[in-house]
Amino acid sequence: MKEKYQEVIRTVSTQIAGALTCCLKLFTDYRELHTFFITILFILLTLSEISLPFSDFSERKSRDLRFLMRGKETAGGNVVIAAIDDKSLEAIGRWPWSRSVIAQLVTLLKQGGAKAIAIDLLFADPESDPEKQKIRELITEYTRLGLLETKPENQAFFSKMVEISEKIDHDAMLAEAIHKAKNVILPMVFETTPDEIFAPTLPIPILARAASRIGFVNVLPDPDGAVRRGLGMIKKDEDIYLSFSIRTVQKYLKIKHKDIIISPGKEIRLNDYSVPINDKEIFYINYYGADGVIPSYSCVDVLNGVISPDQFKDKIVFVGSAATGLGDHWANPFTPSFSGVETHATIADNLLTGRFLQSPAWTKYADAFILALTGIVLTMLLSKIRMQYFAPISFGFILLFILTNQIIFNYYRVILLWIYPILNMVFIALGIFVHRYLTEGHEKRLLKQAFQHYLNPSVVDRIIENPASLKLGGEKKELTVLFSDIRGFTAISESLAPESLMRFMNQYLTAMTDIVMSNEGTLDKYIGDSVMAFYGAPQEQHDHAIRACHCALRMIKFLGKKQKVWQEQGLPLIRVGIGINTGQMVVGNIGSDKRFDYTVMGDNVNIASRLESLTKDYGVTVIVSEYTQKKAKDEFDFRELGEVQIRGREKPIRIYALLQRKKKLAKLLQFSPPAPVS
Repeated sequence: MKEKYQEVIRTVSTQIAGALTCCLKLFTDYRELHTFFITILFILLTLSEISLPFSDFSERKSRDLRFLMRGKETAGGNVVIAAIDDKSLEAIGRWPWSRSVIAQLVTLLKQGGAKAIAIDLLFADPESDPEKQKIRELITEYTRLGLLETKPENQAFFSKMVEISEKIDHDAMLAEAIHKAKNVILPMVFETTPDEIFAPTLPIPILARAASRIGFVNVLPDPDGAVRRGLGMIKKDEDIYLSFSIRTVQKYLKIKHKDIIISPGKEIRLNDYSVPINDKEIFYINYYGADGVIPSYSCVDVLNGVISPDQFKDKIVFVGSAATGLGDHWANPFTPSFSGVETHATIADNLLTGRFLQSPAWTKYADAFILALTGIVLTMLLSKIRMQYFAPISFGFILLFILTNQIIFNYYRVILLWIYPILNMVFIALGIFVHRYLTEGHEKRLLKQAFQHYLNPSVVDRIIENPASLKLGGEKKELTVLFSDIRGFTAISESLAPESLMRFMNQYLTAMTDIVMSNEGTLDKYIGDSVMAFYGAPQEQHDHAIRACHCALRMIKFLGKKQKVWQEQGLPLIRVGIGINTGQMVVGNIGSDKRFDYTVMGDNVNIASRLESLTKDYGVTVIVSEYTQKKAKDEFDFRELGEVQIRGREKPIRIYALLQRKKKLAKLLQFSPPAPVS
């Protein structure tokens, strides 16, 4: 099943380039094209395993962060440590100890039922003992002088010296203890360079012969001093050497060397247990936490009987240095100082519990697939949303990726890339943001210039925030148009000096424009003393007829209040006629390439203009068509005026006088309406 899943991932991933090529046809502007090439770049880097200068460091740190986010885990329970710690050094003496102490420790651990004893101490040289050296010199000199053959007493004395020499041979004592235990694993070390592997440094022959297994303890520290990986095996000439921890588990499981199956670039299998390795024979260590996750006991407590030997029954016991002053400490994701012996113990526990981190060959195809998927989805999202949601969506998308990656790390222990996908998403987000900021900023300025003179500022702001609500270039839709005209304007213009007339008209038109815009209407144009406005565009307004009627009433109310003021200033009284009609009309930018207006056109616009001219005939201020009355009758009171025949129309239309808002008792007009003009 696993192989089948890997094959599916590989097949899908190899088709990514083809899929992205198809997507290129859909990407029609700069922002999509740049995201396409950014994603392709990171996919190529991933598949070719090319690292950017900072990417390896960042990826290692991101893996450390994943450990911290996951938190501490519990060890399997089959591995313990007998630690040469500060407490032991204080009680027994400074390091190095006599190897007789190590021999005693091995004997006690074996008596306690330990199934495998891994001594993480390199016995590369014989122990140096001054007393033993003096006795050996005495034996040599005794033989040279011929004293051995002179008297029987001399021969007995010689035998005693040999007996004493053997008793204080601590290397022999340790070798005997190891031999009797029959389950001790000793370390060796390879000297290596980037280009060559030299012969290993082995324990002294007497100990090497006594040991059950020997494995190398070489580690792979990263440039920052942390050990995150281990070597499963080393090939030297025709020989294959397994690591110290693997050899220890091999002894623990009683697996013969011939039964170990090595699949280069895939795994080292010990029956049902395996170490996943890559093509460089490297595996990734799954640390459980800081110091102490693997149960640890002080050596002095074991030697003094404070710790019951039963604590070690049927377990792997690693013996090694945990004291702060003895070196062999490395950083790991949880702590800057982690003992080498606990690192080896953690590897053994990973093997027994099947909890190594996984980074098989197929993960690079999965990484490429993730890069393509996140790049395409993020591009589609950011190309559609409004700018104010840009940062939250981008951050949320990256956070979702991190959360998904973390779940895969926690539950499946698979290492996927963080840095390339996150960089891909960041560059995509920044690129689209800059492009949209520059292009949409220019578009917003053009929209503001186009509408600020005849739209309410709040409407202009909404159009700028949501340009999709605006359809320029002409469209047919139902709107309500309003015409307002001053009665007797010719007489007024003749009664005022030009400067006074212009000042007076500017005051009047400013007030009328403010009323139009306060109802979120669109000021179409000024036609001499007439005002033309419409409702329902450029932003959709379902109540456009109500807004137009309300605008007309506010115009009349304003003029009623200003009559007395203007009269006191010696200005003429103004009476207006207003016509309103609702219907289908064309709205959009109309004009030349160099100059255009946003306006409405059509037969229904002409009807509104005609209704405005009929107000003087019927002696009312506001006339609306039956179409407007039908849409606004629930909000306003109307009085039917009859039917009129409009030029160009086959059938007459019914018209109404707009009176007031419903449930209003106060009189709307504060001046008498003009008499009908014949």
